[in-house]
Amino acid sequence: MKNAGIAAKRYQQSKQQTKPEMVCDMIARAIRAGINADYFLADAWFATKHILKMTIEHSLVAVVRMKKNKMKYRIVEKGVNHLLCAKELYKQHVKGHWQTLNNVPYQSKSVVVELNLTSSDKEPAQWVKVKLLFVRSIDEAKQQASKHDWALFLTTDYQLEDEKILEVYALRWGIEVYFKEAKQKLGFLREQSRHYSAYIASIHLTGLRFCLLLFAKQEEGAARLSDVRNNFEESLCCLNFASKLWGLFKALIAGALSEMANLTSIEKFDVLNKIEQTVIDFFTQVMQMDSFTLRQEALE
Repeated sequence: MKNAGIAAKRYQQSKQQTKPEMVCDMIARAIRAGINADYFLADAWFATKHILKMTIEHSLVAVVRMKKNKMKYRIVEKGVNHLLCAKELYKQHVKGHWQTLNNVPYQSKSVVVELNLTSSDKEPAQWVKVKLLFVRSIDEAKQQASKHDWALFLTTDYQLEDEKILEVYALRWGIEVYFKEAKQKLGFLREQSRHYSAYIASIHLTGLRFCLLLFAKQEEGAARLSDVRNNFEESLCCLNFASKLWGLFKALIAGALSEMANLTSIEKFDVLNKIEQTVIDFFTQVMQMDSFTLRQEALE
């Protein structure tokens, strides 16, 4: 009951928190549990001052996507401080100064600025140096860059190279792929039970299914995870169809045997059992669950 009380207390606390606040608590618990990391990656939804402050306190390098909102950044020009938002920085310091990145169809321009991590004017200012990276894509066919579509990234390590920022942030794509597969194809939280233990089991089972797909992708040398999953789905559909067909064939064979007057009931039963066992052995081998295949895998 003690564990149940702790879980209920945490649930009540989480109901009073915003999602960014919950993220900060999750990161703190992960670090206390011994899970160490170098970077904190997040999309624009979680790119808040509160979270950026949390990453600095935990010695994490934040690499986040930023919104093009009215958040002000301080930049020094000729000894004078200027407070500019992302769009103003783009017009004054980025537009017309794009640089082509190596081996990727992107152009970038980075600007080192300062950001005040306090959210209220009543609090003392807490300025930290950050690096803003403006990025836009290039049309590979026309070799022209889009004029209006640009993205903004921020890192708390202002010495991090532009290519490294994009390389690290690209790791989020693997997370996006996982959650898409988990929600749409791997039964994530699809259990009927609403018990807390069922949620925990679902999370772990989904992770195991995804790991099996990754292993199959590696073994088969497939280009995409979805290709492996589609192959599995097709194979399982074929097996399901074949098993249903066997039910029909079994009924037809039983009907034919019942009309053979020269066979005793025991002989008819033996013939039907032999046919059924042969079909079951076939399905077992197709699923690679027969003893011979399992022994071969154990020897590899």
